[in-house]
Formats: sequence, structure tokens, C-alpha cells
Amino acid sequence: MFDIAANAYNSPSSLKPICPTRWLCRVQSVSAVLDQYAAVLSSLEEISMEASGEMATKAAALLDRFSDGKAVIGLKISKMVFGLLISTVVIVYRQWDATGSQYSQKSTAKATHRRAIR
Repeated sequence: MFDIAANAYNSPSSLKPICPTRWLCRVQSVSAVLDQYAAVLSSLEEISMEASGEMATKAAALLDRFSDGKAVIGLKISKMVFGLLISTVVIVYRQWDATGSQYSQKSTAKATHRRAIR
């Protein structure tokens, strides 16, 4: 069923489920879909044609949504936003470990935010 996705690249990354509670873990999931977008579309098309019942219906609905350019834009924006959040969290935790001070944590977060919006 996923032969197209597996053969589309020499070393495909596996698609990862999105964790509903850990927002910062979503970058890997979104990146995997974006990196293999054409293969994902081909696989959804294959599933919608060859499968039956609920699986075919879901694949057809996902194909319809993913074929729209808005999906790619949304994925790219979310990857950028979550990437910035990860960078901010890493910097804040490093600063927190180094000083143990809440003031340093707030200052570092503000500086990171300023750099991100430039």
C-alpha cells in the first residue's frame, strides 16, 4: 500500500504521528510529511482507489485536503512556528540551568523572540 512512498526516495524518513499534547514534538512529524509530500499524495491516491470502506473514504478526504496548496502553506508555517518555539525553549532551559534565575529565563526568552521577528 505504501510502495510508492517507500520507493520515492533513496532513504525515506518514516512518517511520525502527531502527539496531541506535546506541541514541540510536531516539527519532526511535519518535516517528514513536507519532505515526502509527493509520495504522501501518491500513497493517498493509491489507497483511495485500491482500498474499500472507511480507509478509502479517509484517504480520499485527506488527498482532497492535501492537494490544496493551503495545506502545504499551513504545514510550512507550523514548521517555522514550532521550530522557533523549540529554539526558544532550548535557550531558556540552558540559561535556567546555568543561572537558576527566573530573571535570566525571562530576559533570554525576550531576546530570542526579538531575534526571531527580525
